[in-house]
Order: sequence, then structure tokens, then C-alpha cells
Amino acid sequence: MKKILLSLSFIFLSFILCSCNDTRLADINGVIWKEETFNIAATSEQLQNWSLEVVENYEDYYSTIVVNDITYYCKVGLSNNIFVVYLMDATTNEYLYFNDDKEYSHFLDGHYYPSKPKKVKNEEYIYTFTVRLNTESQYYEYCIENNIEFPETLTFYGYENK
Repeated sequence: MKKILLSLSFIFLSFILCSCNDTRLADINGVIWKEETFNIAATSEQLQNWSLEVVENYEDYYSTIVVNDITYYCKVGLSNNIFVVYLMDATTNEYLYFNDDKEYSHFLDGHYYPSKPKKVKNEEYIYTFTVRLNTESQYYEYCIENNIEFPETLTFYGYENK
């Protein structure tokens, strides 16, 4: 009886700890996530590995983002409903600062909703999720300085990676 109670306690504790680390979007393997406003493209594997510091093959590791018709390498982070994009130098693995704005280390920052992506039937894409952007980011500061409309939300579409 003691072993059963101990096992149930362990399972319950594991469930609590796993639910605190919400990375279900990145856990969907074999999906390419695309966002139209910034033409962000990231595989599920890139989203799962966004916090790693060692890069052996940057083409597999970094995602891409297009800003003002220039393509940058980036890290796209998803964890605990937090969304963040860091611009990266693929040769040195160092963070880049857009428009020399060093007040914020992240290019974009926000929260994604819902935490579990919606499955969409009869569409080219199979999943979708929405990110609500915060104003504390390099791109927001750039928009203010240049009188550009700042997008409040981004929508990512998940396509099967064939």
C-alpha cells in the first residue's frame, strides 16, 4: 500500500511539473511554422532547441525572419506561453541588435494563445496559433522612431514538413 501511495504521489508530482512547462506547440514534430508579417519560418525542431548555445550546423538550428526585405537568422523561443525572437549572427552565434537598439536584447516579445494549437481541417495548413506582442522590444522602438504601425498580433500557421 505504501508503494502504491508513493507511486501515485510521484505521478501526481510529475504531472504538476510537466504542466508548468508548456511547450506543446514545439512538441508537434514534422511541422514547419510560418508567419506572414515577418515571414518567420521555423521547424518544430528549431522551436524545441531554441535555447541551446552550441551550434554545429546553423542552417538546421536557426530560424529565419524577414525585416525590411532583409533576411536574418534568428532564434524563436516558445515556452510557458512566452514568445520571443532574437536576431542572431550565424557565424559568431552572437545576438544582433536591430537598428543599434541595445535597450532590449529581444527583437520581438509576447505571449502565445491558445497554448495548444488549433487543428484546422480542409486547409493547406494543419495547425495555427496566435501571438500577442508586447511593446518592450527592439522592433517596437524601431516602429516608434520611424512612425510605422506596430503589429499587435502575429499568427503562425503549421504546415506538414514533407
